[in-house]
Amino acid sequence: MPWAIATPIKDGWDSLYYIICDFNNDGKVPNPELMTVPPKPGATQKELSTRIAVFSAGPDGNPATWEDNQPPGFTK
Repeated sequence: MPWAIATPIKDGWDSLYYIICDFNNDGKVPNPELMTVPPKPGATQKELSTRIAVFSAGPDGNPATWEDNQPPGFTK
């Protein structure tokens, strides 16, 4: 079987997506709003009920500025 080099998937601003996966199979992932420094003000939910969370840091490239973060599938 031929092999292929993994190709990174980038957002509309040519930055890589952030991906958080449920590795312990409990159906939850950590809330990415609380994983940044500083955490998003007002974020209280510690976990999200999903197996995979994918997001872009938006046009400023900073995942901590949640106002411009985007889910995959957006257009520039």
